[in-house]
Amino acid sequence: MCDVRNRTAVGEMMRESHERDGLEIVVANAGVIQVAPVETIGSKEFTDAVDTMFYGTLHTSLEALPYLRGSRGRLALIGSVSGLLGAPACCPIRVPKPRSVLSPRGCTQRRPPQA
Repeated sequence: MCDVRNRTAVGEMMRESHERDGLEIVVANAGVIQVAPVETIGSKEFTDAVDTMFYGTLHTSLEALPYLRGSRGRLALIGSVSGLLGAPACCPIRVPKPRSVLSPRGCTQRRPPQA
């Protein structure tokens, strides 16, 4: 377990897991939620949400993919319906969640060879 907002910590966790057990599947499912009227929420809450749910997913994906390619493993990215529905008192979750749906297919495709 690690703080997914910290890419270095995610990388260390992936390396340690790979060395200990190998990596066949990685699931990115981190989230935070602040339930309050938007006028009572400051920018820190929005920053925490983006750092955890968007950058956490990005860090997990980028650090896991080299190991998963080697093992032909799988990457699972889990978002939240709250980010799509827009519950009135859950404004910070609505910012990063739709953006956290990185395309696993796009993440695993490789650049075509240069002619």
